[in-house]
Amino acid sequence: MGLMDAPITLALNAAKSAYLNPYLEGIGELEKVSFKNGQLSGVLRLAGMDSEPVEVTCSDISIAPDGGSVRIGNLASNKKFADTALKRFAQGKEFAIPAGAPRKAALALKGILRI
Repeated sequence: MGLMDAPITLALNAAKSAYLNPYLEGIGELEKVSFKNGQLSGVLRLAGMDSEPVEVTCSDISIAPDGGSVRIGNLASNKKFADTALKRFAQGKEFAIPAGAPRKAALALKGILRI
C-alpha cells in the first residue's frame, strides 16, 4: 500500500457522500470506495437489484490541468453487463467535473497523485 493510499481513500469517501451518491440518485448507491497502489475501486449497489453489488475498478486516471474533467483509461467490473457498459460508454471518455468543491477536490487529488 502506498503512503498516500489511506488519506486518498478517506477523501474519496467524503466525496462519495457529498457528491457521488447524490449524482447516482435513482441509479444506485456507492457503498464503498478505496484507492490502493494507483487503482481506484468501488462497490455499487444498483437500485432495484437486491443481489450482489457491482464491483468496479479504475486505473489510468487523468485529470485535466484545470480540474475541469477526468478521463479513466481502464475500467473493469465483476458483472459482465456492467463491464460491457463501462467499456462501451465510459472507458477512455472524458467527463466534466462540476465547478466549486468537486473541482477543487479533483485538483487536490491531481496534486497528490501527480497525474
